[in-house]
Formats: sequence, structure tokens, C-alpha cells
Amino acid sequence: MINWQSKDGPWLYAVTISSSRFWDYAMSMAASGITVRWLRGKKMASYSDMFDEVSAALQFPWYFGGNSAAFDECMADLSWLPPGPIAICIDDLSLVLAKDSSSEWCELMEQLRGLCQDHAAQGSVYSIRVIVNAGEPQAVGDDKIRSLGIPFLAI
Repeated sequence: MINWQSKDGPWLYAVTISSSRFWDYAMSMAASGITVRWLRGKKMASYSDMFDEVSAALQFPWYFGGNSAAFDECMADLSWLPPGPIAICIDDLSLVLAKDSSSEWCELMEQLRGLCQDHAAQGSVYSIRVIVNAGEPQAVGDDKIRSLGIPFLAI
């Protein structure tokens, strides 16, 4: 169960279920009033692709520059989204940054964790959690997920 009120995290969660079950889970969160943004791992094979997918799903403003600094700036703002809990759901985790090195994937997860923590530390009107779907546990590897301290949700 995700604690949306916690100011101490965890910020990232993992599941290992089918894409259709993950979608159903995301839609159940949306039905309970949580803003849900769905990201497709297959559309995030490189950093450039990832910036495109995230900016579309989170509806970044027109001035988004498509780079890491602009990503951090937009993620720190989010004023165009309604206040409250935001679930960023990333499906097909094994395909995220697949064209890049394994360390890039870990850096992205840490970057997302940091952005969630920053919102909490600043008393933001947003409570952000990132839920990643590893699909089959072997696709990304439980060890890789656990090495980042990402807890698995039972759904």
C-alpha cells in the first residue's frame, strides 16, 4: 500500500505484473482521485526518447528544452497539474533507457526519487510517487531494483 501522506517516502515502488493488470491498477488509483500519468518504457529507450515521453505524459509547458536541466526544472514546478497525489506509472521497465548503459537507468531512478523527495521537503502541494512495472522479474532483475532500495508492491 502506498502512503501518499508520508514526507519520508518511499518514493519509488516496483511491481511485477502484466501490463494490463498494471493499467487496471493505475486506473483504480485515478478513480480514487489520484492524478495518474502513464509512461511507456518502449517509448523511452534513450534519454531523448524519455524526455519526449515524459514531457507528453506530464504535459510539460511549451518551453521544455528536452534536456536534463529542463527536465528537473519542469518536474520541480508541475503547477499545470492539479494539486494532490500524482502517480507516475512506468510500464515495460526493462525497455527504459535500453539503448543506454545500466548505470543510466539507475541514475534516472535516483533522479526521480530526488525530485519526489524535494517536493515533500518543500511542503509542495504535490505528493509524487513513481511506480515501475518490471513485468517478468527476470526482465530487469530483482537485484537491480532492490539495489536501489525500491520496495515491491503486492497488487
